[in-house]
Amino acid sequence: MSLANFYPGNLGVSTTLTYRDVDSVIFGVISFDFDGVVWQDYLAEHTEGQWWRFGVEPDQGMKLAAFETQRLGVDPRPDAITYEGDTYRVTDSGHAYYRTAGQTRRTGQTAQFDTGRHAYFDFENDARAILSYERFDAGPWITSIGHHVDPQAVRVSNFLVDPA
Repeated sequence: MSLANFYPGNLGVSTTLTYRDVDSVIFGVISFDFDGVVWQDYLAEHTEGQWWRFGVEPDQGMKLAAFETQRLGVDPRPDAITYEGDTYRVTDSGHAYYRTAGQTRRTGQTAQFDTGRHAYFDFENDARAILSYERFDAGPWITSIGHHVDPQAVRVSNFLVDPA
């Protein structure tokens, strides 16, 4: 089944996602709450030490994006940034509370706790590439580069609840 048939509550740790013909197993889930608006990030490893962060924002339909951690060398700003010659404009920013499940520390880049405060900036260029900045509690900025994903392009197996 494709991810388009699912809602975030029935995905979880150990669910397998297949994207671009590569199987990834979810090893951690981070749930965010911004004044009652809830969204999830699913951390899915596809090769030892290589993983995707699938962001799912159900309040905007099934808005799905895939990210890979990458050092960007540019600090976030409230309006726009330039990265590798392209201008990226802020599309979303703010603060939220977060809660983790699974092995979120496995990313090796955060000092995440089970709950806390999250700051974020998302930027897009004209080609719809996404630069993501996240800070958990007082930790350093975690930076990722990503792209939008059609939920029908992601297959799901061994899920928690049968959606039929």
